[in-house]
Amino acid sequence: MIIELEMLQAKLAKLPDFPAELKTLLEHLIISHHGQYDFGSPKLPMFPEALMLHYLTIWIRRWKRCEPNSNARRTRRAVDEL
Repeated sequence: MIIELEMLQAKLAKLPDFPAELKTLLEHLIISHHGQYDFGSPKLPMFPEALMLHYLTIWIRRWKRCEPNSNARRTRRAVDEL
């Protein structure tokens, strides 16, 4: 998360007129996207878009586990063959 925040700050530093409030919201999206303290999030989502990003991250992670070429599917297949 630190690297992503530094990348964002470097990009925004090139935009002197970028609104400070929007910068804060973008930083919050990065900091809170894990959504729960148990998942390593230092901050819980505090506005609807941040919560949606958290749920989208979970959905993508679960979707990737279901892909035909994913490690999870290969592992399940190997266990079934035992």
